[in-house]
Amino acid sequence: MRKRCLVVIIALVFISSFFQVVHAQDGGSDLVPVAVFPIIGEKLWEARWLNGLLMDLVRELGTFDPVALPHAPEYPDIPPDRDMAGNMPYALTGALFPDDDDKIHVQIWLYDMEKEELIFTEEMVYTDPDEAVKYLSPLTSLIISKAETPAAPVMPVAEETAPEETAAAEETAAPEKTEAESEKTAAFRAEEGIKDSSEKPEAGPYWLYLGLKGGGSLRFYNPHGEPVFTEKSNMNATFEAGLQVSSELLEFGKLFSLGLQAEALFTRDTVVFSEASAGEENFEYVQMLFPLLVKFNIHPGRFVISPYGGIYYPLPLADMKYSRNGRGNDFEYSYSLALGYIGGISLGTMLGPGRLFLDARYAADLGEIRNTATEKDLFGRNMITVSIGYELGLFRKQTRRNK
Repeated sequence: MRKRCLVVIIALVFISSFFQVVHAQDGGSDLVPVAVFPIIGEKLWEARWLNGLLMDLVRELGTFDPVALPHAPEYPDIPPDRDMAGNMPYALTGALFPDDDDKIHVQIWLYDMEKEELIFTEEMVYTDPDEAVKYLSPLTSLIISKAETPAAPVMPVAEETAPEETAAAEETAAPEKTEAESEKTAAFRAEEGIKDSSEKPEAGPYWLYLGLKGGGSLRFYNPHGEPVFTEKSNMNATFEAGLQVSSELLEFGKLFSLGLQAEALFTRDTVVFSEASAGEENFEYVQMLFPLLVKFNIHPGRFVISPYGGIYYPLPLADMKYSRNGRGNDFEYSYSLALGYIGGISLGTMLGPGRLFLDARYAADLGEIRNTATEKDLFGRNMITVSIGYELGLFRKQTRRNK
């Protein structure tokens, strides 16, 4: 079945790519010109295939002369300019995008280019390409029926037509919708739940997300003055959990974007140093980390790959607890934490109204943790953290740009 659909898709794409102006009948000069822009969407091959179907259906209506245009407007729900539509009285275009249940939504818009306004829009939802063939025909008929035939279209002067040819042309003209056809269309729309609205859809991914995440972290602590990752270093496992707000502010085509991410993370450190002369020293403290990151996002289909880097500000939440040789909390004292840097990567996939993601990062303090009472540097800190989370989409990109 998949091979058969692929062969049909490739054949339709091949055929549709070779025509620019398609006449519905021999009497094409009496037809209403309609500019047909390609359907755009995340599934490029499926969009091209549907565009071929759309051209065929408009041509088969018999009263319209579809003209295939190679480039669709960037946002199909916004009327294109008249030059882009070839100065034709009507323009037809659409968008294709999947939803969270792997159903395909196709929205089609019809414009009156002389008035520069949207006349009508409809939507269909399907899961199988065969359904698209069945659904698109009445959908296109319904939309095109909203276009009014110009009373006196400007046409080139032609030679006189014989009465027999005129009669034949009148017989081949498309009949008006019968009452039975109207009832059939209404029943189809009711059965399939097709929307009848001229509101602009909120298509496209989000530009602002709010998320929760949590995970485990390996901490490496090196005593004052010692290099990182030596036999004197102490390693301990702990956790991180918190909130994040991420945005995609700049786009570079459909595949790349650049954004910012701010986080608020709660974490706890427990440090143990053992020396023959001093015995065992224990440090315990809790803090908030506030990273600010710059993310470069790559969007292959439903997935997103985001390498990033930035800095973090640590905020102590309570005094540090200190004990020696396991005798309990000898005392507590205030301390300060140094700024740090972060580098990592996030891998996500669309799930529901947002994204499920896995995050891996390396972070390190730019200075040592300091006892503010004695002005003594205690130890440095390096962190490797892996977390999982979910971020909810708040505002879609197209909604934001159309305001």
